[in-house]
Amino acid sequence: MAARACVLLSALCVCAARECIEFRISDNIITNNLFNGTVITLDKNEPQDRARVNLVGMWDRFPKIMVPMNGTSQKCRHDSRLFLNSLDRLELWALKMFDATAKPPSGILSGNGNQYGDFDECLGIDGPVRGKYCLASLQVSLGGSKEMENLDYLIHSGHYIRSNITDMGHRVPRYSSILWGVCIPSSCNSFDLEDELNQKLSSLGISVRVQNTMCTVKDFSRPYSFGKTLSITFFLAILLLLSLGTMLDDGREGGTNFEKLLNAFSLKRNFKKLFDLTDSPTRVKGIDAFRGLNAFALLLAHKSMAMAHSPYVNKTSYSEVFGMPWAVIGRSAIVYTDSFLYLSGFLNAHNLMQELEKRGSIDFKNRLLVRWFRLFPMFLSLMLFCTYILPDINNGPQWNLVVEEHSRVCEKNMWKSFLFIHNYFGFEDM
Repeated sequence: MAARACVLLSALCVCAARECIEFRISDNIITNNLFNGTVITLDKNEPQDRARVNLVGMWDRFPKIMVPMNGTSQKCRHDSRLFLNSLDRLELWALKMFDATAKPPSGILSGNGNQYGDFDECLGIDGPVRGKYCLASLQVSLGGSKEMENLDYLIHSGHYIRSNITDMGHRVPRYSSILWGVCIPSSCNSFDLEDELNQKLSSLGISVRVQNTMCTVKDFSRPYSFGKTLSITFFLAILLLLSLGTMLDDGREGGTNFEKLLNAFSLKRNFKKLFDLTDSPTRVKGIDAFRGLNAFALLLAHKSMAMAHSPYVNKTSYSEVFGMPWAVIGRSAIVYTDSFLYLSGFLNAHNLMQELEKRGSIDFKNRLLVRWFRLFPMFLSLMLFCTYILPDINNGPQWNLVVEEHSRVCEKNMWKSFLFIHNYFGFEDM
């Protein structure tokens, strides 16, 4: 009886073990579940060693501490060691530096890859070591199989805009790289951080670039240049003329050239002309409405590109929406710029024909001067403001990437813009 019971018990154990083994190596789990216990299956014809990627291992190997321990300067190395020792002792300034650095988030497959950390917390560190905020660019490429390519597609928000870490990124955002905010000691530089991150992330197939212009410290004072002095003087003069012209405007035409100049800057007079709806025999009907619609659509197109810089948690959905056929109205600015070129050509031809009918000839010199004076003052104001005034107004994680980089490019190539030949020198220098 005991022998029979032992045999029966052994049979039950074998069946249970068989069921357990079948459950653990089920083909359904291996092939259909992408994250099956940290195993990703690639194509069947690939070797088994290459067909396994330990996701949990990759997560564990992602660096938690990113301060440059092997910095080029002794001060940087000393401050980095001091940070680690202070972090072990739970000192507040070290905890803030650790807390201000970006961490791997949730929602990466929804496009939530860009992590900016805490910019203000990093710059506000007041301790033995001051904080420096740097925005690093991580180039992440996944490939080798259809599954990995699908992951790469989701992580990079559908590659809405193809790019790499060497692109400037000031006009068009880099969708093929990930932005990562890091808080380091102020004694370290961008090259120290880039070398540290490349050493720690190279095993994960991630390349890193940290530009010196992407690092910010608190109370950074920009050099006071001649261009900045000229810009401040220019805008103060404009404000003075606006104030005098508005206050002294009595509704009558000026008798002297100075009075005519002040009347030209009168806000009351200009607003009255701006909202004047009376018809004119020389005005082409419908042009203003067409121009207004195009201006609104062009603003929408530029705004959609500016929105692409924003750190959405669902950037993949954003890319899918703006990739739809109907969204071409918000992403194809060339349609509206070409319309403005058409309008400009049409109105110029219309005015030339009217002048030819009245005078029998065309004064090209006078028309060129009028055209130049209509364009250049506004263009000059925009260039001076964006180059010398705007960078000092604010700061932030992407301020150096978007605003400061724009300012540097404008200052370098301003002479091309003033000659209206900047379109011939490439998009990067525009």
